[in-house]
Amino acid sequence: MHKIEFIESALLLLDKYDGQLSKTARELKINPRTLQSWRDKRKAGLPLIIRTKKRSSKWSKDEIKIAVDYYFEHGESASKTVRKLGYPARTTLRSWFYEDQRWKQKHQVHKQQTLLSNEEKENAIIDLINRDSSAKDVADKYNVNRVSL
Repeated sequence: MHKIEFIESALLLLDKYDGQLSKTARELKINPRTLQSWRDKRKAGLPLIIRTKKRSSKWSKDEIKIAVDYYFEHGESASKTVRKLGYPARTTLRSWFYEDQRWKQKHQVHKQQTLLSNEEKENAIIDLINRDSSAKDVADKYNVNRVSL
């Protein structure tokens, strides 16, 4: 979407070129039909940019909660949730559970940076070499990621 300043300068350039849409559009590297639309709006006295209101969801908060709860309680399958409840589309459902705290906690991308002393680093390496469990468990013990070990 173009800013109003750009639109106004484009219309001034169009006037300078005596209404030559293709030449003006080529110079500005925009679609000539876009430029034509702006010119027609100006002639009709219409606003060049119309701010649209953010649409409210057609789903109630209760319906959203039911869908998100079902998703987390029944195996975290968006397709299964949509089939069972009949609403919404998978993409809409995903946007709902991405906002949910349960999803954020489970899929936390970055851990808080952990600074280990040299002794703790040595202990972590020794635990990694002599481990009885997975490398991920050792990494979790020292609050670092597995790759860092």
